[in-house]
Amino acid sequence: MSNNFNTHTIKNFPSKKRSVLARNSDGMLIAYREGDAVHSGEDPRDMSTRAFMDHHHAQKFLRGLADRDQQRIMHEAGHSMVGVTARIEEIDGDRMIV
Repeated sequence: MSNNFNTHTIKNFPSKKRSVLARNSDGMLIAYREGDAVHSGEDPRDMSTRAFMDHHHAQKFLRGLADRDQQRIMHEAGHSMVGVTARIEEIDGDRMIV
């Protein structure tokens, strides 16, 4: 199933070695990366943290979280999860800072 809209956004801040992952449908921040660690969860008091060897693997994990989030959304809506992936827009957050 393909779509013509982005389901998630990853905003990268290279100068801060940070990225944030948000769900576009409700604007919810669902994970963020600081250096080589990823913090995930919708409730800030209950976030889990995973450490990676480098920021490339951490960034890849963020993208996987978006895929799993989109699969969950499709499953809850009664659709098949087979082949479902998130459509992610990546934004350079450093360019947004004035």
